[in-house]
Amino acid sequence: MSRAFTEQQVTALLDYFGETISINGSTDITVIFEQEQIVIDGADGLIQTEQMYFSTKQGIVNLEDTFTYNYKNYQIYDISDDLSGIVNVYYREI
Repeated sequence: MSRAFTEQQVTALLDYFGETISINGSTDITVIFEQEQIVIDGADGLIQTEQMYFSTKQGIVNLEDTFTYNYKNYQIYDISDDLSGIVNVYYREI
C-alpha cells in the first residue's frame, strides 16, 4: 500500500486551497502557504517564533530557487519530503 497521494489528489488539493506564484520569474506553480510555531525553552524563558513555508508538488522546486510574494523576494533554503507526493518548502526573505 502506497502512502503517497495520486497526481489527481495532489492537483485537487492545490487547486482548491492554493495560490499561484512564479518561481525564478518564469515558472508558475500552485502552492499552499503555511506557518508553524517554534517554541524554545531558553535560560530567560520561552522564545517563540514562526517559520514560514509552503506546500506544493514534489519535484518542481529546487534549493535556492526564488519567488516574489506580496512584493517581497524570497529564496528557498530547505525542502522537506515525507514521500507523500507533497513537499514542504521553507524560504526566507532576501
